[in-house]
Amino acid sequence: MRVEVRRWPSTATVMHTMTRAILGLFLVVSSVPAFADIYACAGRRGMTTYQNFPCEFDSLGSVPATGPVGNAQVASGTRGDPVHATPVATMPRVGMTTRQVKAIWGEPVDTIKEEYAKGDMETWTYADSRSIRFDLKGRVAEIKW
Repeated sequence: MRVEVRRWPSTATVMHTMTRAILGLFLVVSSVPAFADIYACAGRRGMTTYQNFPCEFDSLGSVPATGPVGNAQVASGTRGDPVHATPVATMPRVGMTTRQVKAIWGEPVDTIKEEYAKGDMETWTYADSRSIRFDLKGRVAEIKW
């Protein structure tokens, strides 16, 4: 009669296998290409600046610097030639005004006002369970789908 004894793998073997699996996973995740839009905008004193958000905004989450978002804007370079044209907004974004949201989505189905000591906040509800919450300054603070 023959008895077969099976041993568990050593801790070093298990650690080596786990390290190889984690390294392989890291290599797969890190090799995914990243894509981003880069906008060339006319900066101060005629210098071109490059940013990863449309030229009409001074910073992410800010309100447009050159006019309403609903209109196409063209930034001009140092020689007056167009550098970048931004498309007409089709979706509300954080920082937009109530007027800009109405221009995109129209009148809300329902409006809820919440009164706070510092001011009123509004939530607009649209069809298909869409809603937009405005902050105390009347700017979009949150969009829910």
